[in-house]
Amino acid sequence: MSSPNTGLELDEREMPPEPNVNMEKSEETEQIRREMHRAISKRDLDLVQKCLEEAKYLRQWLNPENGESALWSAVRQDAFEICGLLGCYNCTYSEENKKKELDKLRGVGDIREREYRYQLFRFARKFPCSSYLL
Repeated sequence: MSSPNTGLELDEREMPPEPNVNMEKSEETEQIRREMHRAISKRDLDLVQKCLEEAKYLRQWLNPENGESALWSAVRQDAFEICGLLGCYNCTYSEENKKKELDKLRGVGDIREREYRYQLFRFARKFPCSSYLL
């Protein structure tokens, strides 16, 4: 099926749902969220992807310790490959701290921002989930 505005081919997948705040903070997801943040700290790309596959319904991946989103955690640690992968899976910033996290992101500088965008598009070509970004 083709989009009338762009002419791009679209598949039959639905867009991912908006973040479910209850699941993002739930004790039920605490273990996998903790594992995600450990993987980011270790820069373990394979484990990050495993977490993403295991809990596809999470979008913010809030750290149980401080409420920081996985995306901001990766940006803060200059883990740009992981930023690209998280972006490819439509991960987003914390709803509660969005303004704070986005303000900090604006201050990361041109080189870091370019690196983030490069990694995002690198993963967008590699993974099938990337059709949501293009």
